[in-house]
Amino acid sequence: MTKKKLYSSNQALVIGFFSGPLTLIYFIYKNFKVLEETSLARKAVIFGIIFIFMMVLLSPLLKSNVFNFFISIFPAISARYIIKNFQFNKQDITDSEELSFYSNWRALLAGIIGLIMFFIVAFVIYLPMGSLLAQAP
Repeated sequence: MTKKKLYSSNQALVIGFFSGPLTLIYFIYKNFKVLEETSLARKAVIFGIIFIFMMVLLSPLLKSNVFNFFISIFPAISARYIIKNFQFNKQDITDSEELSFYSNWRALLAGIIGLIMFFIVAFVIYLPMGSLLAQAP
């Protein structure tokens, strides 16, 4: 019997802090899909996309170190909370014969891919907005 693999809350916290919200959306989505919670998986993607657009649109207007730190830590802590409280905590996965963790290497690779994709998304959104801000009187 093959075990169903999940991303842990700690993987989400650490990898998500460095790689950004796209990776976190993927972790939460993938875990909900493994748990056969399709509706929650879809909601995670929708709310995640809304958060990313808000974050990218607000970032040029709120240039401060506090906001930059908030952008980094808030999604990671939120994803850790969701995985730990709405999916499974680490002990549940460790004790289960049906569940196991994805390797940290896989989580790191997902984080690198997510970071690259986030930069592309931010660039595509920010480029037209930046030219509009430059033209403003």
